[in-house]
Amino acid sequence: MLSRIWFRRDSPLNNSDPAYYPAICVALNRLVRVQKLFISRKLSVGSLGVFMSYAKYGTAREAEEAFYRAIEQADLAAMMSVWSDDDATICIHPGAPRLEGRDLIEESWQEIFETGPNMEFSVSDERITQDSHLAIHLVREEIAIGGELVSVMLSTNIYHLSAGGWRMMLHHSSPEPELMLDELDMPSEEPLVLH
Repeated sequence: MLSRIWFRRDSPLNNSDPAYYPAICVALNRLVRVQKLFISRKLSVGSLGVFMSYAKYGTAREAEEAFYRAIEQADLAAMMSVWSDDDATICIHPGAPRLEGRDLIEESWQEIFETGPNMEFSVSDERITQDSHLAIHLVREEIAIGGELVSVMLSTNIYHLSAGGWRMMLHHSSPEPELMLDELDMPSEEPLVLH
């Protein structure tokens, strides 16, 4: 087990000075969390997923950049490092039902990454509202596959500041209405009101 490394007699943390004890506790707590992650997800020592799961995002924008990078790289561990540990997390993929909680959200991204094509995102038309603990990002996502634009989505991404830095607590994405009207061959002067 990895925690045995900290108990070797020649370890710099094996010291009789009481100032070392808090450092030992912090190191062991982190190590135990990493061990549990290795065991529960059957990860290898070199897996980047373990390190990504402890990523701290200093700003909501950093978390958002990591979110879109994870989609483009189809990296599930990186994706889940962005999401809040809170059970009240919500993800609504375009045309799909609401998913609540990390487990369902993780399953959905795993399926997307395993079965879908590699996507490239260009995020624009940002509207950001933020206070010291909550950030709401309204964005326009242009999605390309193989360099060809295939979809435009309007998305709401909500982040909150936790002990682990800024984390996503909601992602809701739906097709841009203007494009939907074009596809349906309807004039844009007639607004379609759904609710």
